[in-house]
Amino acid sequence: MSGRWYLKLVLVGAAVGASMELFMISTGFYDKVVVIEAQRRAEQVEATEELVLASQSQQQQQQQFRQEMMPSLQSTERQL
Repeated sequence: MSGRWYLKLVLVGAAVGASMELFMISTGFYDKVVVIEAQRRAEQVEATEELVLASQSQQQQQQQFRQEMMPSLQSTERQL
């Protein structure tokens, strides 16, 4: 195949790509994608915050349990 064929192929491909980009820009496709991506990331942040809060709550409950159980463990050790 000759170099002209490759040149035509590149030019047609560039023209098709440019027309697709112009179509997506004119229909507001990128604006919609930005909004959807922002919502997805906000949901991820919210889910992460909920997990962190749940983990902190669980740690506080465990610490409180240890503090409540420590006197009874010490008295049991004294009895032994």
